[in-house]
Amino acid sequence: MAHRRPAGGTSSPSSSVTDNENAIRLLESLQNDFKSLSMETKKKYPQIKEASEEAIVKLRNSAAVAADHLQQQQQQPHHHHHQIYYVVNQILYPVVQGCETKEPKIVKMCLGTIQKLITHRAVDQKGARYITDTLWMLMESGTEHVKVLQSVTLLLTTDCVVRGETLARNLVLCFRLHFTKDSQAVINTAGATVRQLVALVFERVMHEDEQLEQQLKDYNEDDNGDAQQQRNGIDSSAPLQDHKQQQNNRTQPLPQLHHHQYNGSNVSGNENISAVSSLAPCAADAYHMFQDLVRLVNTDRPYWLVGMTEMTRTFGLELLESVLSDFQPVFYKHMEFRYLLKERVCALVIKLFSPNVKHHSGNSSARRSTITNTGTGASSVSGNNNSSVMMMGVTGGAGSPTSNHRGDDRPHYAITVRLLRLVSILVRKYHKLLVCIHFINR
Repeated sequence: MAHRRPAGGTSSPSSSVTDNENAIRLLESLQNDFKSLSMETKKKYPQIKEASEEAIVKLRNSAAVAADHLQQQQQQPHHHHHQIYYVVNQILYPVVQGCETKEPKIVKMCLGTIQKLITHRAVDQKGARYITDTLWMLMESGTEHVKVLQSVTLLLTTDCVVRGETLARNLVLCFRLHFTKDSQAVINTAGATVRQLVALVFERVMHEDEQLEQQLKDYNEDDNGDAQQQRNGIDSSAPLQDHKQQQNNRTQPLPQLHHHQYNGSNVSGNENISAVSSLAPCAADAYHMFQDLVRLVNTDRPYWLVGMTEMTRTFGLELLESVLSDFQPVFYKHMEFRYLLKERVCALVIKLFSPNVKHHSGNSSARRSTITNTGTGASSVSGNNNSSVMMMGVTGGAGSPTSNHRGDDRPHYAITVRLLRLVSILVRKYHKLLVCIHFINR
């Protein structure tokens, strides 16, 4: 599960000293990194050399300030973190410039510096956006794909600052590398990264739910204490009604969602906003991601995972299966996820099992042409082709696109196996949620 940044607040003097010592060591290490970058770029890239020297000066000044606070033992950790974030956002410029050169040696040095900043939790949301844009640029240019995947994994698993659109962009980056045609090692690494990060998004939801439940429990205990004081004639401050009201709102139904019959593409943007309006940030990210996975398998364009150019049904079904198998509590706790399960996943399974979308036997050369001609404009691939999603053919064992030269049975079989496993999970783990209420009432 992703580590959370320690909450701000007052800490003991010993922890303050330790925090400042770690900061000083980080700042000194970064100075050495930028000295190496300056030496490497002084002949061919003088502008990067100059930016690196400016970064060294800023780091040296920040280290001096940290050393002064260490000596006085008066600096609070959370306040110092804000200073570190400010300095880091300033020194990222020469690192981004170094990556833009696309020279392997310089790019490796810059990615090493980026990974060091991430592992020391010296990156805030603004810095995470800069780093994500840089990694995206390297992905599109075909530079150091494996180290890019390593950096994405560190960025998302070390801390919880990457959310929303930045999180979606990192996920899309990994998906696109999974379907690259360049290297089998990159394909396998990216596939494993996608599986890990999809699970991570839902692990964040479970951790977030635990935190919210604990906060509500603590509030209720304080509220009960205040009520007891009032009965004893002691004045107390008014409780925080907003937090309690927010929890109550989460139990209210979403009538505008439950009256729509799903046909694969009838969810408007307004409905999507309504569905996540009561969700906490991590839960909203998981909702968007899961919804788009279902849409991709259903050959629809994603709402949140913008930039997806390729996807396969077998890999998408595998991801849906892993989420439904490992994160059952999320679907039982949140009505928004229950809606997706009943109105989206079940409809998708019925559609893919339906006889009118079976893989038709026909001109095999035409099918291979459809599989080969991939691109951003190929999302109009017919839903009747049961082995393709958006732009690609059925996947092999690792989820990579492969055209089938053995006939029509193999892709049909691969999807059917995934569907059967998905149905098994729905029946075993979600039958209580999927019981038809109208049928029972009869």
